[in-house]
Amino acid sequence: MNLKIKTAPASLPVTTADMKLHLRVDQSADDTLIDILVGGAMEKAETETQRALITQTWYMYLDGFPLCTYFYLPKPPLQSVTSIKYNDVDGAEQTLSTSVYGVDKQNGVASRIYLKENQSWPDTEGQPDSVTIEFVCGYGVASAIPKSIIAGIKLLVGHWYENREAVTEGARAELPMAVDSLFTNNRAHQIF
Repeated sequence: MNLKIKTAPASLPVTTADMKLHLRVDQSADDTLIDILVGGAMEKAETETQRALITQTWYMYLDGFPLCTYFYLPKPPLQSVTSIKYNDVDGAEQTLSTSVYGVDKQNGVASRIYLKENQSWPDTEGQPDSVTIEFVCGYGVASAIPKSIIAGIKLLVGHWYENREAVTEGARAELPMAVDSLFTNNRAHQIF
């Protein structure tokens, strides 16, 4: 399985104003830095939770359809599956009809694509990345993201903002334990 982003999130999960309030910053000189830190914290949160936060579109590539009747999509929560395309045995690109498969959006855990009754996966040419699934994922808008993930992002940005160097007074500036806890408690179940 390979993943490639098609459309990145259009916004950050925490606004500059909200982050400045959390940091108790009342000037605008560090606005760009704060946004960069929020973006980095969002990436860390998505990696640690194995979730997509703000709406984004991804491609997932498979070397063929599975032997079983279903497969899982990463980066919950799933909003929609845009298309499933594959290279048939002759190497021609085809689009799999929605009459062949269904989507089970398991409410925030890894969603799956399954074969409908009396259907079968088509044969592919057997080449790497011969199946391409385009899907939209994420909570949508920042207000829909679990509050504990937002809290973890704010704590992480606060830590990075105050500790801009890798070493503070001869000792490593380690991440607050609460950040790991907040992200870990929201980790998606790894099914892949």
